[in-house]
Amino acid sequence: MSAIGRLKSNSKMENLFGILYYVLLFGIPVIAISFIVALKFGILDDRIYLWSFLLASTSLFILTNLSTLKDYCKESDAHKGTIEYFLAKLNITVPKGFANAFSARTLDKGEDWMVLTIFTGILSVIGLIITFVIAIVDHNFSGLIVLGYNTFLLMVSFFINSNIINNKKVPSELLELMFEMENIPENEKRRFCSQVKNYIVSRGYITRVEVFEACSEILQYQERIKEVKKKENQKEEYTNFLKKVK
Repeated sequence: MSAIGRLKSNSKMENLFGILYYVLLFGIPVIAISFIVALKFGILDDRIYLWSFLLASTSLFILTNLSTLKDYCKESDAHKGTIEYFLAKLNITVPKGFANAFSARTLDKGEDWMVLTIFTGILSVIGLIITFVIAIVDHNFSGLIVLGYNTFLLMVSFFINSNIINNKKVPSELLELMFEMENIPENEKRRFCSQVKNYIVSRGYITRVEVFEACSEILQYQERIKEVKKKENQKEEYTNFLKKVK
């Protein structure tokens, strides 16, 4: 996992995602060591539960969003003329796991994760009311701090997992890489170009996620080829037996 491609991009937003990726990645050991040192020297004794909640929230936030911030795949691991290289240059964001709860694509499709998002919103409102009452009655503001911090993390998560990167326009020179693709049937290339052309003619441009979706059948073709090769490789160990069978 890395975000080198985002750091090298000409897009300021992608640069921001790359920076956030490494801040969160290196933040994991820093936060853990800081917490252990603070415990050892008794710095957190009076607020141990508050800081434990904040640490848990921060850890969950980091683990949720790292996969979205990273590059789709490493450009250095892909060869020019392959679909993997093309997708590395396209470099869309793909929320995974719990990050789907914050994904704009998930909300648009009305998938099951949307139920979790709504449920989380309801719990947040209930939590706000309870913690506000406790703060007034007991003059204990720890609950409000935790709720405010978690609300901030939720807002950042929605930002990270939105389509802000995927909705960026794709330059013509990137699309032209499709003509250099090897080991892809011409009919698949024509189908891809036809879909892309329809978007450009009707709207004037095409986005990253739309290009990625246009690649879907090519990716399925590549998977079928891999399965066939895997099957052939497995059959090799039975070569002698199969030769003797009439």
